[in-house]
Amino acid sequence: MMSSDKDPFEVVSEQTIQRAEAMCAGLESHLHLDRRGNARQYRGLLTDLDDPAQRDIPVTVAEVGQQAWVTVLTDRPFNACDTALLVFRMPPADDRKYLGRHGASRIGRRAGDDGDHYVLTFEIVRDVRKG
Repeated sequence: MMSSDKDPFEVVSEQTIQRAEAMCAGLESHLHLDRRGNARQYRGLLTDLDDPAQRDIPVTVAEVGQQAWVTVLTDRPFNACDTALLVFRMPPADDRKYLGRHGASRIGRRAGDDGDHYVLTFEIVRDVRKG
């Protein structure tokens, strides 16, 4: 849990950096293409740093551009979170580690999908790789 007297995005603790490294260690290196829209998707993990029950949840991160946010796809709903850590690997072995926040997920079901899928927008506040 992050200290409540400091801005959680101003100082990246050694514990947060270690958690990001540990989360990245198990990520796959392959790229997945969504044939419906040809969007690049990367496997990753999402952690709510203030809720131990929401740690290291597998997610899919949709194509990353130059914007200050990414789209996250998941098989489970998420509550809004003000202090989250998102990690994913872009081939070849380019680990991305971001601190940020996200709103509650919403159902994002397409015709032909089996079951419910959820979508959330992760706002990047700080790149952990840059200290």
